[in-house]
Amino acid sequence: MNHEEQTLIDGLFGRLQQAEREGVPRDVQAQARIAEHLQQQASAPYYMAQAILVQEAAIKRLDEQNQQLQAELS
Repeated sequence: MNHEEQTLIDGLFGRLQQAEREGVPRDVQAQARIAEHLQQQASAPYYMAQAILVQEAAIKRLDEQNQQLQAELS
């Protein structure tokens, strides 16, 4: 893992920690279902974090492309 990857992972978990502090209500049934899956798939958090970071990068690229296209139209 390089420094950039570490920064991305730390940033993701920082945002998750902020959501937890803000007291967003949790769906008890959903939380129980997630816990069941985590018992069966202990490595799921790794793959979930990886998927989130890939999706965030894709969204960022698309946003940049959108801004560039809007600037060209102006």
